[in-house]
Amino acid sequence: MVRLCEWKRAFEEGSKVYCFISNSRNLLSLRLGNALLSMFVRFGKLGDAWMLWVGFKPDVYTFPCVLRTCGAVPNLETDLMTMMSVISACESLGDERLGREIHGYVIVTGMSDDVSVCNSLIQMYPSLGRWETAEKVFDRMEWRDVVSWTAMISGYENNVLPDKAVDTYRTMELQGFMPDEITVASVLSACACLGKLDMGIKLHELAKRAGLISYIIVANMLIDMYSKCKCIDKALEVFHNIPDKDVISWTAIILGLRLNNRCFEALIFFRQMKVGLKPNSVTLVSVLSACARIGG
Repeated sequence: MVRLCEWKRAFEEGSKVYCFISNSRNLLSLRLGNALLSMFVRFGKLGDAWMLWVGFKPDVYTFPCVLRTCGAVPNLETDLMTMMSVISACESLGDERLGREIHGYVIVTGMSDDVSVCNSLIQMYPSLGRWETAEKVFDRMEWRDVVSWTAMISGYENNVLPDKAVDTYRTMELQGFMPDEITVASVLSACACLGKLDMGIKLHELAKRAGLISYIIVANMLIDMYSKCKCIDKALEVFHNIPDKDVISWTAIILGLRLNNRCFEALIFFRQMKVGLKPNSVTLVSVLSACARIGG
């Protein structure tokens, strides 16, 4: 019935169907919700479409449905914020086919010239294991901001390509961009994998100068980097200077102590951690490894 109202441009009848359904919310299935959403967008009733959108959880068919309808409605523009949200949703859904379909829509509508939309695509593709596609989007950008560089660096790091992450950061530096806390944390992770202590120390100094050391994500990655580069005392120094330690902070230092064969200390830190925080699975594995090392 909803599809028929949409095809026949019967807005009044479609509204009656929606009123009937809205009075019985248990009738609103995903399939019916998608059909109503498509109908409202086609009729240009974006307020009604939004109210419906927030009333149910979209699935992999929702976004293509809306995008196809937007393309069929004259003078109806999908704004950039909406497109960025849709791309982010594709990332969360982990659906590569849907992501590529939306990327195609971005190109056709000319939104690929917008830096923020490109940044969203660069963030999406590595999460789907398609870092090469993210690289192509990045290379084709006429202008980049710090988010563009950070998205590409973290994309490499998340796909276990620390060399590429470090090389991209060096290029970013040469082009005069100032890293943010996410950039620094991602490069520190790459340094930890590659054992690049010198670069890690330089990033530590930069973080102090720029005030980024106050971000716990940076401090935690410094602990990890120093631990894996066999500088456990520096890792302990960073750890003790964190005012509000989280589970990752404690886990990083416990694992670091274990990696540096200071297993008794690892167990002491574990006992201290349990006073205020609940250990996660990585913490427990690190502690078990320390116990095995000392025969506990």
